[in-house]
Amino acid sequence: MAKFYVQSGNRKLVVSAMDSQAAALWLVHRSLDALMPIYENGDYSPEHRCEMALFLGLKQLGNQVYLSQRGFDRQDAESIDVFELIQVWHQLTTAILRLQADFNSAD
Repeated sequence: MAKFYVQSGNRKLVVSAMDSQAAALWLVHRSLDALMPIYENGDYSPEHRCEMALFLGLKQLGNQVYLSQRGFDRQDAESIDVFELIQVWHQLTTAILRLQADFNSAD
C-alpha cells in the first residue's frame, strides 16, 4: 500500500491506502464519524442522512481533498471533489448498515 498525505479544509491525515480514492474516503470517513449515530438510527430516511452528511462534510472540509505521496501543501497534489466523496461514503455506509441489519436479523 502507498502512503498518502491527505488534506481538506483544516484536516490533514497521513494514511496508507490502495489508491488515492481510498485515502480520500478515509479522510471523509474520519471527518463524518460523528454522523454514525444518525446512520444507525432507523428514524431517518436515507435522503435525510445524505443531506446531513453533505452538510457536515462541506462544513468541515473544503471543496476538494488534496492528495500527494510527497507531503502536504504540494502544488502537484491530486484533487478529488468532496461532494462526490461524501456521496460515495454515504452509499458505502448505507450498504454496510444494511448488511449488518440483515446479519443481526438472521440470528
